[in-house]
Order: sequence, then structure tokens, then C-alpha cells
Amino acid sequence: MREGDAPFPSDSRDRWKQHYLHVETADKEEWLANCGFCPGIYVKKGERYIFGIYLRTSADRNCRLGINVEDQNGKCCGCAEIIVSGGWKHYEAFLNAEETTTEGKLVLKFSDAGAFDLDLVSLMPE
Repeated sequence: MREGDAPFPSDSRDRWKQHYLHVETADKEEWLANCGFCPGIYVKKGERYIFGIYLRTSADRNCRLGINVEDQNGKCCGCAEIIVSGGWKHYEAFLNAEETTTEGKLVLKFSDAGAFDLDLVSLMPE
């Protein structure tokens, strides 16, 4: 996926989720990042964070989704992984911050090719 190439479709057949981010990955290790608000996402070493997402995939198998918080230099400050499959489901994971950053970004790493719909992505302190 190219930078800025992320459509926001409307699915009128699903009243529960009408607006969401649709991502299609062709290769392994494609990613999507969100820098949060200025200057970035803050995580503190030793603290625990709850990641949440509503997601569905058209893949007929389990797919891995990596969740990282990276600093401004791309160094991982905390990570987790979830296994996703099928229709709309809510997923949660816990990240333990291994480093402190005030300019972090949330990076979702798609390890499998497929089509993914994402909504209500969050990262909150526990």
C-alpha cells in the first residue's frame, strides 16, 4: 500500500459498521502506521497498555497482525500480536512498554496477504 492510499468505504449492508478502513495486502510484512496527536504517541517504560480493534478479514484462514509502538527512529518500544479471522470481531492485546517515547507511532504489521477491514483502533494505558 502506498502512503495515503487508504480508502474509507461505506458498507450499507452492515448497519453496525458503515464506515471503516479497508486494507488489502499483497505481500507479507506490509504495515500501516498512525502517529496519534502532536508530537506522537506517549508510552512510558514499564507501563502496560491495552490495544483494541474491531476487525474482519475475507481470508479463509487465521492471519497474524503485529502491533508495535515505535519511537521516532523506528525502534520498537512495545509489541504484541493477535490472530484474526472471519467477520467483525473485537480483539484486544496487551503491550508492555520496554522503552519510553513521547513521539511514538502505532504500527500494525500484516504478516499475511488478504483483505482487512479495521475500525475503532485504540491504545490506552491499563
